[in-house]
Amino acid sequence: MHLAVERPQCLPADHDPIIAIIDAGDTPLGGPAHRRAARTTHNSETHPMSRGFHRTLIAALLSGLSFTAHAAFTITTFPSNQWGADDSVLGVDGYTIEDFEDTTLIAGLQIGWSGGTSTAAPSGTLPTTFDPRPTAFGGDDAFGNAFYSYPCGSPACSSLWDGSHVLVSSFGNQTPSYGDDPKWKDIDLVFTTPVRSVGFSLQQNEYNVVFSINGGAASLGVGSAAGGRFGYVRIDATDGDVITGIKMDNVAGDGWAIDHLAVAAVPEPETYALMLAGMGLVAWGARRARR
Repeated sequence: MHLAVERPQCLPADHDPIIAIIDAGDTPLGGPAHRRAARTTHNSETHPMSRGFHRTLIAALLSGLSFTAHAAFTITTFPSNQWGADDSVLGVDGYTIEDFEDTTLIAGLQIGWSGGTSTAAPSGTLPTTFDPRPTAFGGDDAFGNAFYSYPCGSPACSSLWDGSHVLVSSFGNQTPSYGDDPKWKDIDLVFTTPVRSVGFSLQQNEYNVVFSINGGAASLGVGSAAGGRFGYVRIDATDGDVITGIKMDNVAGDGWAIDHLAVAAVPEPETYALMLAGMGLVAWGARRARR
């Protein structure tokens, strides 16, 4: 199955940490004009910190509105040799973590599966947990070791980032027969409370995986991991935008797993008000110091 949009350039699995950016409405990743440079002058009427800009900034922040009508998102990837890295290395320190150790998801997160003839609508409760070990070893995979010890032959290449359970791209969070292509699905992440950043590990993708953000407002992708560990992926909303959903597009027949899903909430308007109050105090103090 393929998205009905031009595919972005996908990032390879064997790389140093890479950051890419895409603006919704621009060409896909790799095309022109993705990074926008702000042009400012020191004229008091056109400088960004003029009185008019301050009034607009305060009104927007207090109302929780976004300045930009042009969404932009970045993707940062960390290679497989950083598997299990600390959250501070991944840039997700302080995020809320969903580790899939039980069926109840973190507040504001819903997960579903789509594609083909059978789908599961997004829900805040998983149908079941998935232990990637083969059933012969006490796990939930009745069809092999793809998510536990492939291709290295030991747990050193498993899909587990931490804990003992992961989320797989198959209906109901359980593996079908590896050759039963229609039962491998897209994963739909829905954020009922918008977020500004999402991270997750990725393992076992034999093909590219494309992430369709906010119902197709933008698409970002990563390359094949050749059936092993890809690494860690972090998607950030920029320019004041937010993330309300991510569809992980699964090439028909490709099964993969994610773990250590990290989510950063959008600050409440009250937080912006406190920030503005603090900025006001700093400005007031600076003016008094100049007198």
